[in-house]
Amino acid sequence: MYNQFELPVSLSINPSIWLKIWIYLIHFGSIPAVMLSGLPMVMRMAIIPAILASLYLTRRKFILLKSKSSVTAVFLNDLDEWWLTTADGHTFKATLLPAALVYPLLTVLCFKYGTQKYPVILTPEITNMDDLRRLRVRLRFRRSPI
Repeated sequence: MYNQFELPVSLSINPSIWLKIWIYLIHFGSIPAVMLSGLPMVMRMAIIPAILASLYLTRRKFILLKSKSSVTAVFLNDLDEWWLTTADGHTFKATLLPAALVYPLLTVLCFKYGTQKYPVILTPEITNMDDLRRLRVRLRFRRSPI
């Protein structure tokens, strides 16, 4: 009999409206906070372009999924091997780092391949809800710590 919590788990990642809202809210909310801070004007004028550059890069990586390091698919096979597919079509076996956060509305995973790190932010509308639930259960009740 098929168990829906068995491996493999395959997630195809799509852009998230909630992630988009939070990224814009955080970035555009930080600009007035910097302007109202007691920092010297020179520092404020240096921080604002850094915030806008961060918004551009974060938007490209997590919202548009256009960056070379944007993860567009995650696959966990029955041998507990993680396979990632990036926006440029590269598929490789990666290692899940121990900094995983697993919550019902937000799951954050960080993978490593060679010297490069690949963060993955998963919200319920990004992918198939059943597959995401299976992944969260698998991460919460894994046999050994990562």
